[in-house]
Amino acid sequence: MPWFIATAIATITIFYNSTTITVLSIIMLTILLLGYYNKKGLKCFMALCFVVLLIAIRFNYVEHQKEEWLKVREQPDTLTIQAVKTIDGYTGKIIDSKNHNINRGSINIYLDDEIKSGSIVKHTGKVNTSKQYNNFYVPYEYSYINDYVGYITQHTGSIEIKEATPALYHKINDVMISRANKVLNKLSEESRGLVQGIFFGSKTNISNTDHTSLLDAGLVHITAVSGFHVGIVFYMFFSLSALFFKDKDKRYLVGLLFTILFVIFVGFKASTLRALIMITIFTLSKILGYPYSLTRSIALTFIVSIIINPFLIYDMGFQFSYLGVLGIALFHSKITFLDWIPNEFLVNILKATIAVQITTFPLNIYYNGGFPLLSPLANLLTTPAMPLIFGALLFSMAFPISPVITLIDLLAKWILFVANIYGRWQPISVEFMLCVIFVAILLHIGLRFKEYKKYCITFAFGISMTFLIYTCIPTIHLHFIDVGQGDCILITDNRNNILVDTGGNINYDVGNRAVIPTLKRLGVTQLDFVFITHAHYDHGGAIAELAKQIPIKNIVVPDNNFFKGGTADLVFSTAKQHQINVISIEKGTKITFSEELKFNTLHPRTNFLPSESQLNNISLVFEGSLFDTQILLTGDVERQGEEVIAPLLGEADILKVAHHGSLTSTSKEIVKFTSPKYAIITVGENSFGHPSNDVIKRLENNGSEVLRTDKHGRIFFTIRPWGYKLDTVLR
Repeated sequence: MPWFIATAIATITIFYNSTTITVLSIIMLTILLLGYYNKKGLKCFMALCFVVLLIAIRFNYVEHQKEEWLKVREQPDTLTIQAVKTIDGYTGKIIDSKNHNINRGSINIYLDDEIKSGSIVKHTGKVNTSKQYNNFYVPYEYSYINDYVGYITQHTGSIEIKEATPALYHKINDVMISRANKVLNKLSEESRGLVQGIFFGSKTNISNTDHTSLLDAGLVHITAVSGFHVGIVFYMFFSLSALFFKDKDKRYLVGLLFTILFVIFVGFKASTLRALIMITIFTLSKILGYPYSLTRSIALTFIVSIIINPFLIYDMGFQFSYLGVLGIALFHSKITFLDWIPNEFLVNILKATIAVQITTFPLNIYYNGGFPLLSPLANLLTTPAMPLIFGALLFSMAFPISPVITLIDLLAKWILFVANIYGRWQPISVEFMLCVIFVAILLHIGLRFKEYKKYCITFAFGISMTFLIYTCIPTIHLHFIDVGQGDCILITDNRNNILVDTGGNINYDVGNRAVIPTLKRLGVTQLDFVFITHAHYDHGGAIAELAKQIPIKNIVVPDNNFFKGGTADLVFSTAKQHQINVISIEKGTKITFSEELKFNTLHPRTNFLPSESQLNNISLVFEGSLFDTQILLTGDVERQGEEVIAPLLGEADILKVAHHGSLTSTSKEIVKFTSPKYAIITVGENSFGHPSNDVIKRLENNGSEVLRTDKHGRIFFTIRPWGYKLDTVLR
């Protein structure tokens, strides 16, 4: 119990600064006054104070270090990096920075020439970072949590390479990477990506389709090196050592030794660090003869991990890892309805999978908008293959025998086959999840404490009815999704999912990195209508990837001869490939999705032939009625198109500013006629000068509040019959 209280206090501390210690001290004092004031309680209290103080000091230190660390990504610098070969290329640890007080963080290195691990790379220039899409709230940058600074290439600055004498670790690393690559190259392309993910945690060669299948089947965890993998390595070498040692203590040490080597090889990620510490505690308890407590081990490991890096509390892998193993500790022995199965191995796999699903259920809802319905069955069919793949791969790295490599290939294909068959994702809203949790807690209290049974059942009934009434209130959600420099607008009600443009970027996979994860997280399982306002890639480039993963019923395009070119061809070919109905509309087309949600098409006419910026000026322009809230969606229409629609406009509550706030759009007339309360600019990093300061001033002078996806992230409105509410991901 003291360990769990300490863990909870430490968790709360991470979310605040050190000034919160006063409040926490009051809470702890209250605990003492409630009856814990005895010898055991006093020790618990002292342990809590120590943990809180230690975590707070560490948090403030790392927070200060973070500010320096982030400057490396914003300003040119000369970094000295020690390179290490990986399965995907090279990574390196910063060992010196000329302009900043920083000597930590990892950098990916992409070079044309091969270098040895341990080589010193001196890079002068700016570190590149992968594009971040802010569609959901993340308290701290994911990259900082994992010490990832960015990446460098031979084109990001000047690079000087000095080959150093490699340490023993680097020599072993290069040999293992080389041998692993030889084995991987003999596998089929389909299996190679999965085996690479299983052993190294690299998803770069797993196709988007396979990744989605693994996610839907609850098997995606096998492609991220985690405690599950570390446990397999420990158990495998513990069992094999029985051939050489009869003494169990020696076998435990052999298992621990190879586990440490494996974790060093794959990297100290949150989940592998957790598993390594827990296995170390387990091994020491067995050798020293102390009783092993899984719950205390979890709590102790948690505290050690967040002392090392307090920001790990925000890491998704860390959260899933700890809640998963906590589920096994709490529920494995209590799942008794499977005890009739004669095979103990199968029973333990099923119990562990169900226990993990129980405790990670809230996280699955929060991050993914649902949970894998058939995960226990999928894990039951694939878990036995995991140690076989591990053992066969390690054996093949030493002795690359064809039959063994063929076995690896067949096992990987079996896992993908199961994922395709049993991939069933069940979408659930966060509101429903909270309702279920509260009702379950109340019913549990009512069953355990008979005197409160009547009250608990009454409250549970009240919460259920409130949720039922809440879900019956007609609601429309309007989302301006952050896709960088591009447009992507989602409108949903109880019956329709409508997407206006898909975003797209030649250099980034916007579909898989921004649009599809956001739609799935918001519970969108199919799209009734996808409007492509005009044939520019930043408005329709993600349509192909989108259609692969989310069913689309209708694609709507402007009925105009200037809807042509590469993006238009992509739209039509995607529609043909996936048998999607294509609808062409023009000015005057009225679309009634429901009584509460209607579109009126203001532009373009079929025979409208602009003399300049033809693709932009034939953008579909909609006047939308969402209950009594009026919106205007303008695509990339410019002055020539605006002159046509201006006389048709009425006041709008929400205006999607045309062409990312370009100076060539959003004329004084448009602003005057619409007089919007909110003006939304969908924009990202660009070389066009978007958005124009003149346009922003024009809107602000008219009394409009200007919001931008590059500054505010995803911008979303909850619209009901009596009004609407605005919210943004970034404040």
